[in-house]
Amino acid sequence: MGNRYRYSQEYELKTDPDRLAEEIRAPLSGIADPEQTGSCPSGLRVRLRNAVISDSRFIGRLSRDVFSIYGPYEDILTGWFSRGNEITTIIACLNKIQIGFAMLNEPSERYCLQDASELLGIAVEPGRQGRGIGGVLLRTVESKSASLGIKWLFLHTAIDNIPARSLYEKTGYKNLEIKRNFYPEGQDAIVMYKAVE
Repeated sequence: MGNRYRYSQEYELKTDPDRLAEEIRAPLSGIADPEQTGSCPSGLRVRLRNAVISDSRFIGRLSRDVFSIYGPYEDILTGWFSRGNEITTIIACLNKIQIGFAMLNEPSERYCLQDASELLGIAVEPGRQGRGIGGVLLRTVESKSASLGIKWLFLHTAIDNIPARSLYEKTGYKNLEIKRNFYPEGQDAIVMYKAVE
């Protein structure tokens, strides 16, 4: 079982529906239009493609390798992937070898907003993390979201997953609320959101 790291009261986020509605509906400044690219800051050229059924084993294995401290995500993410039309999954490849994926839920009403969706997960092979591949996947999902008419992306990430939170914050995601004991292993999650139109 993973550590159950708790933040002090000063880090607690409060969800006030009126404040949230006002803040989310206000334009977010300083956020560039997402652009689909296969170039990482590290110089890697990553090929991006839609996932196919045969990617299920890769998605399961990588989910186990990256997310197992939070619970049985090998089963959870492959289950989501098998939903077909409800889920959009992008695969990142380097020299035809799968090295990462991003999974997006179908558009729905979330937090009382129409045209919203949830980024269900981004994973990169542990040996290839820190090279910008996660950022490429994130920009690709945002671009895909905009093309599907999605205006808002929400996501959950572990409160102690500092690298993931840093990536999301650098790309314009804002903190919304903390969900206590959100993950099957008991860790807390932070909900983040961004306008993608």
